[in-house]
Amino acid sequence: MNLPIKLTTLRLLLSPLFAFFVFIENTAVSSGLCLLLVIIAIYSDIMDGHIARARNQITITGKLLDPIADVAFYITAFSALFFEGWIPAAVLFILTMREISINIIIRPLISYLSLNPQAKVFGKIKTVLQCILLIAVLFARAAILYIHIPSLQLIIHITAYFLALISILSAIPYIMILHKKRG
Repeated sequence: MNLPIKLTTLRLLLSPLFAFFVFIENTAVSSGLCLLLVIIAIYSDIMDGHIARARNQITITGKLLDPIADVAFYITAFSALFFEGWIPAAVLFILTMREISINIIIRPLISYLSLNPQAKVFGKIKTVLQCILLIAVLFARAAILYIHIPSLQLIIHITAYFLALISILSAIPYIMILHKKRG
């Protein structure tokens, strides 16, 4: 197993650990541990592809496992935070459907058909917004233990809906590629 695949596997293993720390009593420590796990997941996501390209270690296993690890981590994280009321149900539904449909179904199909998706920009923006939202929620989750900020959850929800919109927009180019292929 090469280093990029080890990093991707690490991200898969972080998913249940993140959920565990969310579901135990909300303390500054549990929120801090969740934040640390998010940072490790983000770093591993950046580094696995970078290392694979730099060392010429791009493998079919890595190409298949990386999006699965991404989907597992982000959907687990947003689902756990949904149960605490931080992520609206509609947003969780949109993010889950987008991640599964694009990363697990459409992208592999596009790759199989040897099509070249030009959907990178919105996808990168979506990923950055996911990271920002997770970090913001974890800071808010810790902050409510010490200070009362009446509109904090509303701000988080508005940001989550904006992420849902960007997620939908990031899926359109992938769908258009398949539509053009079919047409």
